[in-house]
Amino acid sequence: MPEINAEGVLDVSSVHQGVKARNTVKYGSAKEKMRAYKAAMRDFQTEYYEQVSVQCGLTRDGPKRRRLSRRHWMIEKDAAKRLASVNDKNQRIESALSFASNISDKLQQRDINLRKRERKLALIIKNLSKRFGGLKQLKKYLNQKNNNVGMR
Repeated sequence: MPEINAEGVLDVSSVHQGVKARNTVKYGSAKEKMRAYKAAMRDFQTEYYEQVSVQCGLTRDGPKRRRLSRRHWMIEKDAAKRLASVNDKNQRIESALSFASNISDKLQQRDINLRKRERKLALIIKNLSKRFGGLKQLKKYLNQKNNNVGMR
């Protein structure tokens, strides 16, 4: 949306690159202002082409502008479509790689957490075995506990 200036008027130059470029040429002639306008609009079209049209398999200029024969134009058009297809496949591959990397990071974090828990459990078992006079005594005590729980 265009911004509203201090006088309450919509400022089109805030959203229109050509008008903005024309307005930046304060003291130039009408010709210089028009050159700035056209250059800004060419840049806008090039930017649009690079961000949108390439993805759709379109070309920047048509066949008449560059005086191409029908055969050459069809070859170029086909190449643009193939390029769009390759770009689409690359985006899908990058997305899949990002997803796989994310899963890998989560698995590594789970592995780290599991190792921490294993170390804690080993320490608890070590302390309990000392308390009960060895692992055999601890095992015997735990079996008795399990049998008593099962009888209830």
